[in-house]
Amino acid sequence: MHSPGTFRFSMSPAWAMLACALLLTGCADWYAADADRQVYQLIRQTRRSLSDAPEEFTIDRPEVQPTILPELAARQDLNYNPESGNVSRMPSSRPATRPATRPATRPAADGAIVLRLSDALRQAFLYSRDYQQQKEGLYLQALSLTLEYHLWTPQFVASFTAEMERTGQRPEVSRLFRHTGTVGLTQRLPYGGSVTSRILYSLVEDLREGVNELPAGSEDSKSGSLELSIDVPLLRGAGKVARENLIQAKRELIYEVRTFERFRREFCVRISSRFFNLLQQARQVENRRMNWESLLALAKRSEALFKIDRVSKLDVQRAQQDAFSAENDHIDAKESYELALDEFKILLSLPTTAKIRLSREVPNIPEPAMSMKHGYALAKRRRLDLMNAHDRKDDAVRGVENAKNDLLADLRLTASATVPAGEFRNLSRYELDEPQYRVGIELGLPVNRLSQRNAYRR
Repeated sequence: MHSPGTFRFSMSPAWAMLACALLLTGCADWYAADADRQVYQLIRQTRRSLSDAPEEFTIDRPEVQPTILPELAARQDLNYNPESGNVSRMPSSRPATRPATRPATRPAADGAIVLRLSDALRQAFLYSRDYQQQKEGLYLQALSLTLEYHLWTPQFVASFTAEMERTGQRPEVSRLFRHTGTVGLTQRLPYGGSVTSRILYSLVEDLREGVNELPAGSEDSKSGSLELSIDVPLLRGAGKVARENLIQAKRELIYEVRTFERFRREFCVRISSRFFNLLQQARQVENRRMNWESLLALAKRSEALFKIDRVSKLDVQRAQQDAFSAENDHIDAKESYELALDEFKILLSLPTTAKIRLSREVPNIPEPAMSMKHGYALAKRRRLDLMNAHDRKDDAVRGVENAKNDLLADLRLTASATVPAGEFRNLSRYELDEPQYRVGIELGLPVNRLSQRNAYRR
């Protein structure tokens, strides 16, 4: 009869499997954090080629989006509730002791929040949906590259099974305990093919009831084998074409980083242009209002002069018509401004109900002095979309060479070595048998290459 110690030793792989299963449960957060770490590192390294000190990149956003930036609300003496996102006027606890040096940062008389250009840019870069979508596109591209890098690292495989079986009839009741396992490692080769090594073992134990000695033909057995195999292409799929997916994924990340940087700059210009256009529209509304008030005063003056027979009735009607037209122009300009302001709020990812007023502080931006020739040379050297177009030409040339390689015959070298282990009753007496070798050449003639031909011609 088997000793209890032997039974506990046999069950140890099962307990190890159960422990691994428990450890692997609930690892979703760890996987997400690990993906973020790898992706952010790749993006940071790639962006350094475009900027010496790129800002921190993240796709995380605050769970609750405020109606307005909290620091802006604090600067303008407003109460901000982070749970509801509402902003209200903060009660004054003491009178002012001196006049404000920057009136543009104070809340307006109607309770609207005064928004400077820097505030609008920060709001847009934090909460704009368009900008968030671009960041997530860059993240997904870098995430694809992490998979390609992973495929070129050693690929570990480990699987284990354990089961208990009750067979036979009394008094010869047999309880069989089986567990098998496979541990393997696969590595891609730089110029095509792969090398694979595996360790396999199988353990079957017969736990007899009421049997002092194991009878002949006992199903107790422990066996295993060591395997090493290699598969190398010699024609089709050999060479740099084997790393094409990795090469293209790395280049696609560079293209996506350039596209993101260009969008970021254009987005900054778009926000600034909208901001200055709104200031111009606000000035037009003010001019239309002043013109309407002026013409309205002239119409009243004409009515007064008509009463003393100084002007004709036609002059009065003309003055009134001009005042009506000026009023309509003011109303149209005001509606256009309010519509443009709502569109600007949506661009900043602000609710349209938010009361904002644009600050008229204009940053001091020096006008660049540049000739046409110098500007053209600078654009050829620094335009990010032009860099992408130039590099994609190299991708196309490389694609032709890869398509030409796909027309070749399939010629592969395969080899393997297996070292089996005979049956044994104790792990300390694990003896290996004579190794077995196999070497071969596989040839597939290129007799059906129509799709590859069309791809090459394209």
